[in-house]
Amino acid sequence: MKFPEYTIIDNHQQDEGVVMKFALELAPDLDFFDGHFEQVPILPAVAQLHIVHRLAQQYLQIRKGFCGFRQLKFMSPIQPQDKALLNIQFNLVKEQLSFFYEVDGKVKSKGVLLYQLGQAS
Repeated sequence: MKFPEYTIIDNHQQDEGVVMKFALELAPDLDFFDGHFEQVPILPAVAQLHIVHRLAQQYLQIRKGFCGFRQLKFMSPIQPQDKALLNIQFNLVKEQLSFFYEVDGKVKSKGVLLYQLGQAS
């Protein structure tokens, strides 16, 4: 499955963890858009969660311990060619990853992924 191309535009340490920001290129030919409404394709919620989790695994070395999510809100669709920004903040103490997607300065979706890093996933 083809993953969206992206650029890291921020990556810094914070008191209890790491903050990262990615610019995503959402090409219309991404598998994520296939079959998710022909006339007006959107980036499905499950694809948004997959992108967040995969980038966390790659850049934050979170390899195990995913145990759920909370406070998921999908306010408006993300479409192909949108210039989407993904903001993630990993709090090591709370073992949670907060995220939000934004397009043109408007939050499109947000939530929290929960981890128990001492546990296998």
